[in-house]
Amino acid sequence: GRAIRAEVALAAYTGGTGDRVQTLFRKRVDGTGDEERIWRGNDIVTAADWVHDGLTLIGTDLTPEARMGLFLVPLDGSPPRPILAAPGGQYGATLSPSGRHLAYTSIESGVDEVFVSTFPEGGGKWQVSSEGGQTPIWTRDGRRILFTKESAIWVADVDTSNGFRPSAPKPLLTGPYVL
Repeated sequence: GRAIRAEVALAAYTGGTGDRVQTLFRKRVDGTGDEERIWRGNDIVTAADWVHDGLTLIGTDLTPEARMGLFLVPLDGSPPRPILAAPGGQYGATLSPSGRHLAYTSIESGVDEVFVSTFPEGGGKWQVSSEGGQTPIWTRDGRRILFTKESAIWVADVDTSNGFRPSAPKPLLTGPYVL
């Protein structure tokens, strides 16, 4: 996994092979400077998205209990802290353009489903997908969430003017696609 923060041209990424899959690194996207270790997790870590402060990363780690968990990973060396401690685990998180909502995939029901929670406090929880869905992505205007389900890309309109209200999702493009 990787996340790119364009303002300062930094990329965060998993080491790739061997024991490096347990480590997140950052480096300038122009290739200058050295690779810097951000976080060493338990098993397999991925960079999901940057928090809008530009100083924190949302990362995923496969925990010792063999489930994926979401973590806030400060770039100042402070210890990562878990977010959204729901049963079953979560992965594939993405922050809304406003920075107020976090879309993610949860496996708590035994089927991958797309949920949204408020951010950073984690209050509120809304299911966006139905009968499966994963790897959500917000549109730039924050009015839609795209996600994969089986061999298609699905879309749900969202209203964040007074809380959070998703529409019933519908297929947008038939694939197969992987986001």
